[in-house]
Amino acid sequence: MPTPIENYHARRAEALASMGGRCARCGSTEDLHIVKRPDVTEKFTVSNVWSRTAEIRNHLYSLCEALCGEHAKAQMWNKGHLKHGAYWAAYKKKCSCEICEVYRKENSAKRREERKVKREAAGLPLRVRKPKPPKAPKTPKIRAPKPYTPKPQPVQIQRPFNVVTDLHYMNGRKFPSVEVLKSSLRKALGKHMGGLPPAGAQDQLYGILEQKGWLEYSGRTCYLRLPALRNERQQRQEYRANERAADADLLAASEVNHEACGY
Repeated sequence: MPTPIENYHARRAEALASMGGRCARCGSTEDLHIVKRPDVTEKFTVSNVWSRTAEIRNHLYSLCEALCGEHAKAQMWNKGHLKHGAYWAAYKKKCSCEICEVYRKENSAKRREERKVKREAAGLPLRVRKPKPPKAPKTPKIRAPKPYTPKPQPVQIQRPFNVVTDLHYMNGRKFPSVEVLKSSLRKALGKHMGGLPPAGAQDQLYGILEQKGWLEYSGRTCYLRLPALRNERQQRQEYRANERAADADLLAASEVNHEACGY
């Protein structure tokens, strides 16, 4: 049993053979298309011919002709081959010639009369189009400016200045002189306080660093040597190590006591 594709190709070859196998305009045998003749008024679609019976197919073949691609395109789309004053040209192709304009007006009046007759037969009131009132000119809307309400700022809690944590980014840095170090300390205090620090605060902080022994001098050059920061994990590890060491000491002391008691 042939497949639908094989059946389509066989019937198309049969139709082309019945039409001579050549273009009806130029006699070309390449890129042939089966189209409906322009003078045919019977409505049918060429693509639906292949599924009909043999008798209907032979009748529809006589209403078609074989054209090459160029002539088929000219017949299907060019305005010179359109039938003006018909639905396809007036509505589908939107032709602007006088014949199609008259057809559109007459068709619209005809459809209005048909709707009017149908409504009268159904006993419905006729719809009368009321004239639209003229549109009033639009007046621009003047909106009052909204009052400015500043957003509430989050309350910042001032924490105490921690020398090790707030100066960790300066640890190991080389300062050419003590004055440069004090200037950097003043900037760090201002960053922490969110403004200018009080006068003499950098001298007080410099004295604390010198008292702790976290400053190293090499001539006029000064180095900041802060103790390493310990995070929570390191603190837990040290705490557990101290606990293990204390447990080991207690165990050793208990063994000594047992030996002394002769257990």
